Amino acid sequence: MKIINNIPVIILLINIFQITISYIVIPFKTFKHPESNQQRNIVEDFLWTNLNNTIYIEIEVGSPAQKIPALLLSEEFGIFINNNKCIIPSTFNTEKSTTFSKSKLLIQTEKNKNDIILGNDIFTFPTELSSNKQAQTTLNFIYSPNQKNAINDENNNINLEENNNNQYTCAKVGISGTQNYGEKYEKNMMHQLYDKSIIKNNLFSIIYLYSPDSNDEGIFLIGGTPHEYDNKNYFEQQLVIINNENDKYFKFWSMEPDEIYFTINNKKYSITNNLICNLEYNLGPIYGTEDYLNLIRENFFNKLIKEKKCYENIGNSIFTVFYCDNEIDIEKFPSLNFYFKDLLYAFNLDYKDLFVENNGKYFFKIIFDKNNKYQWKLGKPFLEKYVFIYDYDSKNIKFYKENPQKLNKLKKLSYTILMNIIVLIIIAFFCYIGYYYGKKIYIKAITEREDGYEYEYKFKVRGERVQANSFIEMIVESKVLEE
Repeated sequence: MKIINNIPVIILLINIFQITISYIVIPFKTFKHPESNQQRNIVEDFLWTNLNNTIYIEIEVGSPAQKIPALLLSEEFGIFINNNKCIIPSTFNTEKSTTFSKSKLLIQTEKNKNDIILGNDIFTFPTELSSNKQAQTTLNFIYSPNQKNAINDENNNINLEENNNNQYTCAKVGISGTQNYGEKYEKNMMHQLYDKSIIKNNLFSIIYLYSPDSNDEGIFLIGGTPHEYDNKNYFEQQLVIINNENDKYFKFWSMEPDEIYFTINNKKYSITNNLICNLEYNLGPIYGTEDYLNLIRENFFNKLIKEKKCYENIGNSIFTVFYCDNEIDIEKFPSLNFYFKDLLYAFNLDYKDLFVENNGKYFFKIIFDKNNKYQWKLGKPFLEKYVFIYDYDSKNIKFYKENPQKLNKLKKLSYTILMNIIVLIIIAFFCYIGYYYGKKIYIKAITEREDGYEYEYKFKVRGERVQANSFIEMIVESKVLEE
């Protein structure tokens, strides 16, 4: 009887346990900016189409649920919903939600002079590996009802969207390490989900899905690790930690290698100053430092520039950009390495990571900002190759020491080699069987043929002898009769 009375409690505990062991998996896409424009020169066109890496997810908000595109932003911390501030198509409208509530408090910040308010609504997330398993909870966010100004990216001073196209409502999900400028109203999405026991760990990962055809899609993983999500390609025993102790402000997730270097003709060129590297998912290229600019220009590009095979140009008045004719052998480009002494490990970017073909030219995906000479900003070329786990509790970054994509390729290669060996063994086995039985049949046929020849020969000889004897006997008989 006691067991029956406790059934509701047991069910409640099971439900709580199921929720707290779950994690959230949301596919992300990359918004493609307008294609080439003949009014822009070749460098400005490259910057226009490649400078920004706008990745976004779709989440369900409100009741009834509406899908809204949500940009993942490395420089933001909280959750925002902004009217008339997005060019990604959306039909979302807060007024359609019966569960949407807003505060009467008007907020003004140094960063944004427009009046904004606090909002609250139901958010629905897919959990674990199946989109059919959903978790619902209410989340707080900053709501901007009437912002119609264009979005300007603080990092590059390029207008991301044209004014007449900012007609849609979208959300922003901040993934930076801490609140911007101490704004107490900013509520981080991961923090809120963790505090409500929707996810078991206060961490996230952004995983680009490897494909030979596209590098614009992936997984936004919240509350779980990649090896929990995909244990065939990610291995817990390969996980190591990069400390963030030197990042006092922690606005961006960052790391500081002991050395950055490249090698040409067995000569090593090393950089040991200005080594802090911000990990910025909204950058299409990488921002290099002045030290690297001088070294790579002198030891690689200058020779090709003199031969008029490569070119150095200034784009948008601030960016130094290198590009080359597509006939050059870019495989000779020296790989760039970010070395961590304690980990005995170097992140490596080679020519396949660092060049892209655009307008019939090879563009170098490391650019140099005259307003930012001393800090590395590692964008898409780095972050699509390596998978990191960002842990809000420990403030550390974790990564898999062997690149999962590389391991996956090696596993596939090993599997292919093994299958080829097995096929060769099977073919060799059947060839041997065929040879063995073929030889046996051949020998038998030859033997039978020889036996036939011998029999025929004996029969023929015996017959000739019989005929000869009969002829002799006839001669003898005839002579007897004559006498």
